[in-house]
Amino acid sequence: MHEITVESLIDDYLFALRCIRNLDENHFLYLTPKERDAMRGTLVEETRQDHAFKLLALIDAALRNDFHQSRANRRRDPLSMLQRELHTEYRNEVRGNPRSRDVARRIAVARILLALERYASPLSGAAKRDCRVARNYLPFLRWYPERHAPKGPMPFVADPEDLVELHRRLQQRVFDREDVV
Repeated sequence: MHEITVESLIDDYLFALRCIRNLDENHFLYLTPKERDAMRGTLVEETRQDHAFKLLALIDAALRNDFHQSRANRRRDPLSMLQRELHTEYRNEVRGNPRSRDVARRIAVARILLALERYASPLSGAAKRDCRVARNYLPFLRWYPERHAPKGPMPFVADPEDLVELHRRLQQRVFDREDVV
């Protein structure tokens, strides 16, 4: 089994698409050509949704990991200080006196992205846009596990290739602490 990375997931996705396109008529016995094309379309859509979910989960995990590391390591760069500020703000909103570690686990990734988007300097419009795009994709991450008994309409499904590009830009602008704040 290989390590699950953005690169391995996009390679798996492209491989699955090639396999679906190369299926011949023997794999679709007793189907008309129209039904065969519909079945291929369904397979492609399921593959796209599955890989979009996996890539979004990696982005979500990377954002949470970066947030926890920034808070725990007490880095002095402006982005880390912003994330500690968000943690303190959220901790003050929670009733009682919860432990810092517990509060950090409960902060939604959408809220982290919103804070990054809100505090990004005017010079980093691209970073703001990337945070907004990532935040708009998150409803699909929550919807997908319950897709067979959905509690609402299906949210927008990002294309896996677009998610790879988004992850690359977030890596440069947020995780590597460039061009933000």
